[in-house]
Order: sequence, then C-alpha cells, then structure tokens
Amino acid sequence: MHKSKEWKWKSQDEFLRYSAKDGLSFNIVPLVGHGMIHVGVMGFDDRMPTSEELEKMKALLKNELNAGFFGMSMAFEYEPGNYMRTEEAVEMCKLLREYGCIYTIHMKNEGMDLIPCVKHAIEIARRSGCRVEISHLKARYIANWGKTKEAIELIENARNEGVDVGFDVYPYAAYGSGLIDLIPPWVKKDGPRIMCERLKDEELRKQALYDMEHGLPGWDSIMKGEGWDECVQIAKLKTDKNRQCEGMLISQIAKMRNTTSYEAVVDLMVEEDASIKCIWFAMNEDELISIMKHPDSLFGTDGRACATYGELSEGAVHPRYYGTYPRIMGHYVREKGILSLEEAIRKATSAVAKHFGIEKRGEIKKGYYADLVVFDPDTIAETNSFAAPHSYPTGIDAVIVNGKIVIKNGEHTDVLPGEILRKRR
Repeated sequence: MHKSKEWKWKSQDEFLRYSAKDGLSFNIVPLVGHGMIHVGVMGFDDRMPTSEELEKMKALLKNELNAGFFGMSMAFEYEPGNYMRTEEAVEMCKLLREYGCIYTIHMKNEGMDLIPCVKHAIEIARRSGCRVEISHLKARYIANWGKTKEAIELIENARNEGVDVGFDVYPYAAYGSGLIDLIPPWVKKDGPRIMCERLKDEELRKQALYDMEHGLPGWDSIMKGEGWDECVQIAKLKTDKNRQCEGMLISQIAKMRNTTSYEAVVDLMVEEDASIKCIWFAMNEDELISIMKHPDSLFGTDGRACATYGELSEGAVHPRYYGTYPRIMGHYVREKGILSLEEAIRKATSAVAKHFGIEKRGEIKKGYYADLVVFDPDTIAETNSFAAPHSYPTGIDAVIVNGKIVIKNGEHTDVLPGEILRKRR
C-alpha cells in the first residue's frame, strides 16, 4: 500500500485524472466513495458526526460533485459504512438531490435482515428526495431464500408513491466478498490490524471461535448452517505460502491443515493480514431469474478489472468479472429464454444510462456517442467458470468506445479513446 506522502492526489477526482493520464480503454462514470469522506473527517469512530464534521463531509462531497461526479456510493455492510447513522446518510443525500445525482447503496445485510434493509434504503430515498440504487439485490443463505419477492414489492410500492428507488442484479447464484465477513463484529470493529492482534490472543481467539460456531444476536452468519464450509471458496490471497489455497473450499483447507473449518478461517485471516477475497455459493437460481426478469431491474457486474496475464490474472476471482454480459445474452437469453435479447440489452444499456443520468449514451441515436459492442447472438457465451475464471468470452467481434475500435476479433487494438465522463450541471 502507498504511504500517504507518496500519493499524487488529494481528492478522488485527482486520483481519476492521475489514473487516466496514459489513456483509457473504456469510459468511467465516477461515484465518490462515502467511506473515504467519512474516514477523512472522523476516522473509524462509531457515532453520529458533529454538526461541524457533517459540514466538512458535505464540503468534500460537494468538491467531487462540482468536478462532475455522478453521485455517491455507500456500503453499510463494511467498516466504516456500518458506523453511518441514517441521519448522516439523509443529509449527504439531500446534497446529492440538489445536484441531481444518484446514491448507490450496498445494504448492511442481504440475509436475515434483507427486508429491514430495503425499508432503510427506501426511507433514505423518501426523506432526502434523492435517486437511490440498491446494488445487486439478492437473498443470501438458504434460510432467507424467497425474501426478494417481498423486497421487490416494497420497492414497487415506493416507486408508485414517487420515491425514486431502483435495483440491479448480476447473473450468478454466488457472490464475492471477503473472508472477514466470517469474523464476529466485536473482533473486527476497530479495523483489520487490531482484529488480527485480537485473534492472536489465545483467550480472545477461543471466544471468537465460539461465537463463529454458535452465532451472536443480530449477526447474520453463514456458519450457523450445516455445510457452510462447502459454500465458501478462497479466491485471492496475499502471501505466496498460502497460494495453494486459492480455488479451494474452506472444508478442503481445514482437511489439509487438520483443523476445524472455524480454525482454518481464523488462521488464514491472521496469516494473510485479513486480506482474503472469497466466493460464496449462497443464492437460489430461481430467485435470481425472477429478479433478472423484473421490468425494473438493471444489469451490472459488481466486478473489477481483470486480465489473463500479469498481476490482474492472479487469484480464483469471481467469473462475473469476465462473463456477466455474455452469460446474460448467451445462457439466459439464448439458452433459457427468460427474456428477449432486446430487453436484456435495454437493461444493460439505455435503462442504466437513464437511471444514472448519463447523457447521450446507451442508445444508438443521431448525436449520441458511439459506444457499441458488436456480437453474434448465436455464439456469444462465457468461456470461464468458478474453477477457471480467467478466460475471455466468445462471440464478440468488436468493442467500440467513443467511435474508436478498441477490441477487434478478440484482440486489443492499442487504441485508448476512453474518457472520464462528467455530469453536466
């Protein structure tokens, strides 16, 4: 990690400009991360900000919005997002509303508390008047399957009342997150470094292992169910000594180490300084299809940049990073016929541009920018899997960005016409 004195930026806008100085293959629609603003003003304090602190946060947010950012992203599930009070969110969103910007929200809980969390997102949208997007709607863990039906009904009722709240989905019954999710909240509340120190203390380690196995009030953990260790796969590790564990299930690692699965989790967290990416096989396929078919759902990857070579090829990453849209167009449209090709394309393009306020994008019209993917609907398909994720899709002839061909016949043309898009004021 860079030390602060080595950073060449003092804002997210400066970071984006620095990152794009040598050109981009794609366009970026920037959202400012709430976590950076919150930590920059009040650290990881678990409390409501003072009036002065809140004004500083709003000033930082305004600075990014004035630079043309399209909104703010927020994750209530992770530190410091889970320290954020509703009042703080509402006040920040009122500023977003003034700028006509969007607020994207990763809910605090997508399992047992899914319904209260959807109501919370709707409350923020209603009280602030801000446009809200619920990221990757899902119900994780078997005990919660079926809850998305009620969640969508709540969203529909809110929309009928004029509350602008939407939701998106990616086409996989597994999600990606960190192994740190399996650690009890009290252990990790002060950040990863202190968490690892606590887990090295024998008494605290015993208490953590007990809580992991037996659960805690208000803590939704996959470990309370039988076979949980068959549902979590290690995707990416930091150290070379544990590299063999990438792609393995927790149950397999525990067997290899001759420990319990709970101990395997704790030991890995300490050895890897809490930096472990995982894939969680926790959702229901039929429920996923219902969300995808809903006329108001949007499509997204919830992914990041990967490659089949170099540093970006490391780890057993989630296949959605490569295969999201080919899987939608190939598996769900062509093979399963759950929706038409036209509707799938709309959910991935024009509907997204409209909801996020991206002008002259997402449609083929005179005066619009030529951002196009030329593909064969009869052959487009993902070629990767959870076991072998680093593989590009097939059936795509060309990718055109701002009128320039970036990908042709599966090869990059070395043309970099991408831009950091700015929201007009």
